[in-house]
Amino acid sequence: MDILAARRSIEQRLLKQSVALMSLVAVSGTIMGVITGSSAVLLDGIFSFIDVIIKIMMLMTAKLVARETSKRFQFGYWQFEPLVLVVEGFFILLIVLYALISGIGDLLNGGRHVDFGIAIYYAIFFTIADTAYYFYVHRINKSLQSNLINVSWSVDAWLEAAILISFIAAILLEDTSYSYWAVYIDPIVLIVLALQMTPSVIKIIVPSTKQILGWAPSSLHDEVQEIMDR
Repeated sequence: MDILAARRSIEQRLLKQSVALMSLVAVSGTIMGVITGSSAVLLDGIFSFIDVIIKIMMLMTAKLVARETSKRFQFGYWQFEPLVLVVEGFFILLIVLYALISGIGDLLNGGRHVDFGIAIYYAIFFTIADTAYYFYVHRINKSLQSNLINVSWSVDAWLEAAILISFIAAILLEDTSYSYWAVYIDPIVLIVLALQMTPSVIKIIVPSTKQILGWAPSSLHDEVQEIMDR
């Protein structure tokens, strides 16, 4: 097996692992969000469900790219890779907008009561799991250099960490004279998460859109122009 084939095999293996782990996050987050009444946890579950679909599309794309060419795609299937990333970016953008609107609505309506005691166990487990898997994928991808790998794991790891920190803060507030602020923790976290995810979405959409449009980087354009001028 040559180096390129080995890299494609590793890429597909990581994508399969990502589908399995993200499916677990999606099911757990949705169920826990409904049980506890936490919009932040429910957002994580919905985001993960969308991400499972996207990762399946990425896996299919990775298999297509591995085929290199066909009668209809003589130049290969490379264009499907940025296309899938753009689709992922826009789906995440819709979730971000929903989270922002929902958080502001809950904040204006007097906050949201959440069963933080149960939810914190969910947050602890998946903060550790998602962060560990992100670093694992990130380390492998340094040599793999795949655009399809670890695009969303950093976002999900930040989601889980922010949820965990906010729940700990809410539990600490419940036994103090500031306990009335606990109902505002969940909508505030939702708004913060939405704002925090926005730069990551832009980093997904903009480069992939440029790649689809055949937008040459400025450095490459200047280099070619200089050669042509000479």
